[in-house]
Amino acid sequence: MPAGGRSSKSCPVPVLSVRQLKLTGETLSESSAYVVVVNGEEQYSIWLAGRDIPDGWKSVGMAGSKDECLAYIDTVWTDMRPLSLRQAMAADD
Repeated sequence: MPAGGRSSKSCPVPVLSVRQLKLTGETLSESSAYVVVVNGEEQYSIWLAGRDIPDGWKSVGMAGSKDECLAYIDTVWTDMRPLSLRQAMAADD
C-alpha cells in the first residue's frame, strides 16, 4: 500500500502482508531494507529491496529502512493528487 495508507486501484500492494509472509516463510523486521518507488501518476510507495519492482513502478534511487523511506516520501510527495488530475485542473485554469 502506498505510504500513508493511500491506495490506488492499479497499485499493487508493495509490502508483503502477514499472510503472504507466512506462506513464503519470510520475515520482516525493523532492519528490513526498502526502496522508494514511484508510478506514472507520481504516487510514491515503498518496496522490499531485492524484489522485482512491479510493472508501472520504478525506483527513485532512495533506499533504507522503512522509516527512512517513509520520511523521504513525506518530503517529496507533497501533493497527493495523481499527476493526471493535477494536469487536468491546471488546464481548466
